Amino acid sequence: MQAKLVPGAGGSFRVELLGEDGRLLGRKILTYHGERVYLSTELPFEIPGAAEMGRLQISTYDSAGRVIALQSV
Repeated sequence: MQAKLVPGAGGSFRVELLGEDGRLLGRKILTYHGERVYLSTELPFEIPGAAEMGRLQISTYDSAGRVIALQSV
């Protein structure tokens, strides 16, 4: 996965992969200091069946832990 983003408070953001029933298949919490981040990362995961729909999302949070930006595909 590749993305361009602006990190939240403390420079951290989350990359998560959710299964079709909403269960968490994979998560990375990353921290980068700087105004903008060009991210290239892999997120390992396993599914029990041959195929499954999923949702990949990236989110940033403020200093109180509230979501300030969320993008998903």
